[in-house]
Amino acid sequence: MQQQSRTLPEQKRRTLESTIRSALPDTAFSPGRAADLGALIATLAQAEQIGHDPRGLLKEAIAMRELDTAQNIEDVLVWRLRRLTDLPAHPETDHRRTTTPQRRAGFPEPPAAPLSPLAEPHRSSSRRR
Repeated sequence: MQQQSRTLPEQKRRTLESTIRSALPDTAFSPGRAADLGALIATLAQAEQIGHDPRGLLKEAIAMRELDTAQNIEDVLVWRLRRLTDLPAHPETDHRRTTTPQRRAGFPEPPAAPLSPLAEPHRSSSRRR
């Protein structure tokens, strides 16, 4: 993903980096705390490409839970953003992106198909009178 962020037009990269820096507290960029923002920039660019607002999406990801205990804020935010947007967890290996909506986290699975009559428990045909 770092490589993908480097292939973005410079203006797009700067705009997304500015979006990230304005959304995160200054402590997120303290020495030893944050790595290169390439993966986060690439993820926001992908989300924007499928119709999401990068600024609003980033705010939603930040608000999901605190970031103070994160060892790598970028990794945490990339994970959250990819879950929110249904982007594949490992974009390098999953090139099957579909246009059909995927199930969002926190929503129940659709009901299972009903059991066939053969799968129902055995019922005795004799009745008590």
